[in-house]
Amino acid sequence: MKIAVVGAGIFGCTAAIKLARAGHKVELFDMYDTILRCASGINQYRLHRGYHYPRSFDTAIESSGSVELFEDEYRPSIITTNDHYYAISREDSNTSAIEYILFLNKCKLSYSVERIDSLSILKPYSIASLFKVQENSFDVAELYLNIMTKLTNERVDLRFGEVFWKARVSEYDLVINATYANTNGLLPDDERIDYQFELCEKPVVSLSPKFQNKSIVILDGNFGCVDPYGDTKFHVVGHVDHAVIERQFGQFFIPHQLYPINQGIIKSNPSNHNLIFDGLCQHFNFNDWLTWQGSMFTVRTVLPEREHDDARPSYITKNSNNVWSIFSGKIGTAVKIANDLIKMI
Repeated sequence: MKIAVVGAGIFGCTAAIKLARAGHKVELFDMYDTILRCASGINQYRLHRGYHYPRSFDTAIESSGSVELFEDEYRPSIITTNDHYYAISREDSNTSAIEYILFLNKCKLSYSVERIDSLSILKPYSIASLFKVQENSFDVAELYLNIMTKLTNERVDLRFGEVFWKARVSEYDLVINATYANTNGLLPDDERIDYQFELCEKPVVSLSPKFQNKSIVILDGNFGCVDPYGDTKFHVVGHVDHAVIERQFGQFFIPHQLYPINQGIIKSNPSNHNLIFDGLCQHFNFNDWLTWQGSMFTVRTVLPEREHDDARPSYITKNSNNVWSIFSGKIGTAVKIANDLIKMI
């Protein structure tokens, strides 16, 4: 079949690779001039195995059951040398330490309970429990090279810098809609749905050497996280509240002209980085080592009204025309979704 894949994020690229490998003639479109320019390339670079979602059992199970497929497909980009920790805040957490242990056991996720003072980069009086977990990261630069090699080897026709309009759908046997924040753009009006769009800032920082090779998430509330940025000396930091500059609800995201969305690491003004740093200081002991290198801005797309469980599902929808739409949840599910797509079509 002649298939157009629209959107060159990790889900679109993986679908294109798998479809071409299955013998289809595949063209991969993206409005940008390369792959992984948006949310796939701007995140915390953590390959979720389920630990992050104690209030969404389904997301945890989907993540844990998918991530090894991703790691097998993109092995050169997987970082296994980082130590990964999840901590329960002493105050204002939606999940207690006991509830978290019950959740980990229910999901059959490996962990060890650590002494809180074993990590001097944490403020011990702010942490109720500390868990070391079996989770990996990915190097986005290596992932880029790995994907580009696979796209070339599978002879996917790369159509970068080209907008795929809805009027072109009929030119193809199938169109795979992997546009994430613009999913509704290729759909009939009566099949569009509302999403929650979040304009997010991801600051890149220099930290004390004590943070090297350490990924730390504070669960489960209005807290922050710190993750290594590939094989560089820098880290990417996040915060549940302060890293979200703006939320929009509807069928499309309306770009905010003040922020350089999907433009890489930039010292932008305005920026929320100082608010993010202040929020992180509740739990992290930076000791004046925290230096802002710049921030990345992108749009995260999630299902609306899911604050009660923070669910992040990935799924495929067959639309009334010859379009199949991928809703992208966690990055680690991309290979499973591509495999499912092959079976479904």
